Amino acid sequence: MSVEMAVGTVSVALVLALVVGLVGAGVVRSEACRAARDAAREASVGGPDPTGVALRVLGPHAASASVSVSGADRWVSVDVSVPVSVLGLGAVGQARCQARTLLEQAVP
Repeated sequence: MSVEMAVGTVSVALVLALVVGLVGAGVVRSEACRAARDAAREASVGGPDPTGVALRVLGPHAASASVSVSGADRWVSVDVSVPVSVLGLGAVGQARCQARTLLEQAVP
Protein backbone atom coordinates (compact mmCIF):
# COMPACT_ATOMS: atom_id res chain seq x y z
CA MET A 1 0.00 0.00 0.00
CA SER A 2 2.81 2.47 0.72
CA VAL A 3 4.37 2.20 -2.77
CA GLU A 4 1.03 2.90 -4.41
CA MET A 5 0.49 5.83 -2.06
CA ALA A 6 3.93 7.27 -2.87
CA VAL A 7 3.35 7.02 -6.63
CA GLY A 8 -0.12 8.52 -6.25
CA THR A 9 1.15 11.39 -4.12
CA VAL A 10 3.87 12.26 -6.62
CA SER A 11 1.38 12.12 -9.49
CA VAL A 12 -1.07 14.39 -7.69
CA ALA A 13 1.72 16.84 -6.85
CA LEU A 14 2.85 16.98 -10.50
CA VAL A 15 -0.68 17.56 -11.77
CA LEU A 16 -1.23 20.26 -9.15
CA ALA A 17 2.04 21.98 -10.14
CA LEU A 18 0.97 21.88 -13.80
CA VAL A 19 -2.43 23.42 -13.00
CA VAL A 20 -0.86 26.16 -10.88
CA GLY A 21 1.63 26.90 -13.68
CA LEU A 22 -1.13 27.16 -16.28
CA VAL A 23 -3.22 29.44 -14.09
CA GLY A 24 -0.16 31.62 -13.45
CA ALA A 25 0.54 31.85 -17.19
CA GLY A 26 -3.05 32.93 -17.78
CA VAL A 27 -2.80 35.64 -15.14
CA VAL A 28 0.46 36.96 -16.62
CA ARG A 29 -1.08 37.05 -20.12
CA SER A 30 -4.11 38.88 -18.79
CA GLU A 31 -1.83 41.47 -17.17
CA ALA A 32 0.13 41.81 -20.43
CA CYS A 33 -3.08 42.47 -22.37
CA ARG A 34 -4.26 45.03 -19.84
CA ALA A 35 -0.88 46.77 -20.00
CA ALA A 36 -0.98 46.84 -23.82
CA ARG A 37 -4.54 48.18 -23.83
CA ASP A 38 -3.82 50.94 -21.31
CA ALA A 39 -0.60 51.95 -23.09
CA ALA A 40 -2.41 52.07 -26.45
CA ARG A 41 -5.09 54.27 -24.93
CA GLU A 42 -2.39 56.57 -23.50
CA ALA A 43 -0.63 56.79 -26.88
CA SER A 44 -3.89 57.39 -28.77
CA VAL A 45 -4.65 60.52 -26.76
CA GLY A 46 -1.10 61.82 -27.13
CA GLY A 47 0.09 60.93 -23.63
CA PRO A 48 3.76 61.54 -22.86
CA ASP A 49 4.76 58.04 -21.68
CA PRO A 50 2.73 55.06 -22.92
CA THR A 51 5.61 52.69 -22.14
CA GLY A 52 5.64 53.90 -18.55
CA VAL A 53 1.90 53.27 -18.31
CA ALA A 54 2.39 49.68 -19.46
CA LEU A 55 5.22 49.10 -17.01
CA ARG A 56 3.18 50.49 -14.11
CA VAL A 57 0.30 48.16 -14.98
CA LEU A 58 2.65 45.16 -15.08
CA GLY A 59 3.85 45.86 -11.55
CA PRO A 60 6.33 43.19 -10.41
CA HIS A 61 6.62 41.78 -13.94
CA ALA A 62 7.83 45.13 -15.33
CA ALA A 63 11.52 44.40 -14.73
CA SER A 64 11.54 41.51 -17.20
CA ALA A 65 8.88 42.82 -19.62
CA SER A 66 9.37 44.15 -23.12
CA VAL A 67 7.11 46.98 -24.33
CA SER A 68 7.11 48.32 -27.88
CA VAL A 69 5.04 51.30 -29.02
CA SER A 70 4.81 52.11 -32.71
CA GLY A 71 2.61 54.19 -34.95
CA ALA A 72 1.76 54.16 -38.63
CA ASP A 73 -0.67 56.48 -40.41
CA ARG A 74 -3.63 56.87 -38.08
CA TRP A 75 -2.90 53.82 -35.95
CA VAL A 76 -0.88 53.18 -32.81
CA SER A 77 0.19 49.68 -31.82
CA VAL A 78 1.57 48.44 -28.50
CA ASP A 79 3.23 45.04 -28.08
CA VAL A 80 3.89 43.66 -24.60
CA SER A 81 5.88 40.51 -23.88
CA VAL A 82 6.44 39.07 -20.40
CA PRO A 83 8.38 35.89 -19.54
CA VAL A 84 6.26 33.20 -17.90
CA SER A 85 8.01 31.25 -15.18
CA VAL A 86 6.88 28.12 -13.40
CA LEU A 87 8.03 27.36 -9.90
CA GLY A 88 11.15 25.22 -10.09
CA LEU A 89 11.46 25.38 -13.89
CA GLY A 90 12.26 29.06 -14.40
CA ALA A 91 11.13 30.83 -17.56
CA VAL A 92 9.17 28.44 -19.77
CA GLY A 93 7.77 30.83 -22.37
CA GLN A 94 6.48 34.30 -23.16
CA ALA A 95 3.07 35.84 -22.59
CA ARG A 96 2.48 38.24 -25.48
CA CYS A 97 -0.30 40.65 -26.22
CA GLN A 98 -0.87 43.42 -28.76
CA ALA A 99 -3.30 46.32 -28.69
CA ARG A 100 -3.99 48.54 -31.68
CA THR A 101 -6.14 51.66 -31.80
CA LEU A 102 -6.76 54.80 -33.83
CA LEU A 103 -5.02 58.01 -32.86
CA GLU A 104 -7.66 60.22 -31.32
CA GLN A 105 -6.78 63.25 -33.45
CA ALA A 106 -7.29 61.07 -36.56
CA VAL A 107 -10.93 60.38 -35.69
CA PRO A 108 -13.27 62.79 -37.50
